[in-house]
Amino acid sequence: MEKPAKIIDADRLCFLGPARHVSHQKERPIQMVWQLRYPMPVEMFEENRRGG
Repeated sequence: MEKPAKIIDADRLCFLGPARHVSHQKERPIQMVWQLRYPMPVEMFEENRRGG
């Protein structure tokens, strides 16, 4: 029997513009590194650094 799909909290998602894939490793969970074309706003960075 399959596990039910985890529902994503869409309120926690934010589009930060175009990005370029830099690297990835592992599988479950996959760890991805992206390079943003435009910097993330400082306020958003600080809030997410503390765990949002």
